[in-house]
Amino acid sequence: MKKFYRSLTAAAALSAALATTAVAQDAEKWEGFYAGGKLSMQSLDFSGSPINLDSAGNFAVFGGYNHAIAPNWVLGGELEYGSVMSHNLVGPIDVDLENNIHLRARGGYAFGNSLIYGTAGYGWSDWNVDFAGLSGSADGFSYGIGFETLLSENVSTRFEYTRTDYDFSGPGLAGQSGEVDRLSVGIAYKF
Repeated sequence: MKKFYRSLTAAAALSAALATTAVAQDAEKWEGFYAGGKLSMQSLDFSGSPINLDSAGNFAVFGGYNHAIAPNWVLGGELEYGSVMSHNLVGPIDVDLENNIHLRARGGYAFGNSLIYGTAGYGWSDWNVDFAGLSGSADGFSYGIGFETLLSENVSTRFEYTRTDYDFSGPGLAGQSGEVDRLSVGIAYKF
C-alpha cells in the first residue's frame, strides 16, 4: 500500500510540474519584439456637435515588445503609425486626420495560444480641411482592449477596439474635443 501512495504522490507531483510548465509557457510565447499591420474602420465624433461624420477606413503599421512578467501575464509597449483617415462632413468637405501616431502600454493575460489585453497611452494627429484651407493638430489619451491569437510560433492575428479622446488646436477647431473610435483587425510577426 505504501508503494501505491508513493507512486500516486509521484504521479501527482509530476502532473503538477507539467501543468505548471505548460502554464508558464503561455506568457513566454508572447515575449519578444514584434511588428505588423492592421486595417481599421473608425468614426470621428466632435463633442457636443450634432453633425455626424462618415466612418473611415485606415491602414496602420505597428511594432512593440512584450515581456512575460508572470506565468500568464504579459506587459509591453507598442508604437503605431496610421495613414490618412478622411471623414466626410458634408458634400465636398472632408476632415482628414493624418500622421496618426500612438504610443501605448499593453498588458494582458495569456492562455493557450491566445492573449486578451488592454492598452493605454497617448495619440497625436494632424488634421486639415482642404476645402476651407484649415489645418492644425490634435492629441489625447488613447485606450482600448484586444484579443490576439497565435497562428504559428511567430505569426499572430489580432482584433482590437481603441478610443482616442483628442483635443484639437488650430484655426476653426481650437478648443474642440473629439473622439475616434476604431475597430481593427491585424497580423503581426514576432522576431
